[in-house]
Amino acid sequence: MANRYAVATGLWSDVATWDGGTTLPTSGDTVRSNTYVVTIDQDVNLGAGTLRNDGSAPAVAGGYFITSGTRVITVGSLTAVYTPQPILFIKAGTTSTVNSNVTGHTLSTSYGPLYLETGSTCTLNGNVIGGAGSQSDGIIMESGCTLTVNGDVAGGTHTSAAVGIVTAASCTVNINGNVTATNGSGAYALNLATGGTATIVGNVT
Repeated sequence: MANRYAVATGLWSDVATWDGGTTLPTSGDTVRSNTYVVTIDQDVNLGAGTLRNDGSAPAVAGGYFITSGTRVITVGSLTAVYTPQPILFIKAGTTSTVNSNVTGHTLSTSYGPLYLETGSTCTLNGNVIGGAGSQSDGIIMESGCTLTVNGDVAGGTHTSAAVGIVTAASCTVNINGNVTATNGSGAYALNLATGGTATIVGNVT
């Protein structure tokens, strides 16, 4: 297990993208974007390792990871830790599977760690929960996206606008698990925009 970080904007598969310039991140590693944009151009399995975009010297906060093509990404967790930017983007029009739990930020007005761009499709094998801060969401979806969650979805612990999943118009959400709102009037598990559809297999409370 190691702390790895990007040293340039580039492809995940290119060793020149990474500190040291000789190896790719591997299972168990904590991997930071370090202000750069890293394109995930191959399947990634970090096991219990994580993707992050906060700072830990010598890496600094910022940047993100974005998929290209059809990808399978396995990480121990996707937890929002840097308010101005999501950690992982599913690129517009692409399809990916993400094996991870997703949790919103503890701070207010923060992006969800997982972000679906327009027309993308994602299967999430894990649970989703909003954050502890106001407007600290778990997953954010642009218009026309499809999301399948094989797990539970819950609102966050804040009393206002800490949503598990937030969609734009005409999205499809399939939840194969329980859906639970929490605490306050805005701590929804799912905020479904106009023209969207949702299928829930499980209890709704």
